[in-house]
Amino acid sequence: HMVWACPPAKIERITSADTCWPRSLEELAMPPKALFVRGKIPSVKRSVGIVGSRAADGEALSFAFELARALAEQ
Repeated sequence: HMVWACPPAKIERITSADTCWPRSLEELAMPPKALFVRGKIPSVKRSVGIVGSRAADGEALSFAFELARALAEQ
């Protein structure tokens, strides 16, 4: 069993049983069992998820941040 605690960052764990679960994930061959979300998931037709290492270095974090910014501005 996964044990998690995220209150300081206000991160929620959601699954396909939750009403806010993005139904488009059901189209994936191997959908995730859960998502860890900070804030609300917007109801949009297009979306992108960025997944990376827990031990990312500064360069990787900077790249992911800039990529997310560029995608959000489109």
